[in-house]
Amino acid sequence: MGAEILVAFDRGANLRIQTVRGVFSGGALVEALRETFSRPGCDPGMNSLWDLREADLTRLTPAEIEDACAAVRALWAENRITGRVAVLASQQVGYGIARMYQSMMDVLVPGRIGVFLDRDEALRWLGEGG
Repeated sequence: MGAEILVAFDRGANLRIQTVRGVFSGGALVEALRETFSRPGCDPGMNSLWDLREADLTRLTPAEIEDACAAVRALWAENRITGRVAVLASQQVGYGIARMYQSMMDVLVPGRIGVFLDRDEALRWLGEGG
């Protein structure tokens, strides 16, 4: 079974929150972004929190992460995304995979993606960049 991705907007905080539950794949990430960016009123300057604490990332391969990064880079350019992205993980495996994603994305968007184990720390970091 694939991942369930819930998207919520907090316009007052300039924040989009994606909560992922279940087995997460690079394809699910790209599809969730496409769907989110196509929503009316989706602001490319809005910061984003990806909450992966309930996601299973153990099936992601380095090749799949690399493919997802290429697709995400194209989506960011196409949609002129300017906000920051915080990735929240709860397990060391998830944290390590998220850091791999961050290092691959840093080539295009240095300093705009952060990986955290603590939600409050992630939200503070997003607030500093918004």
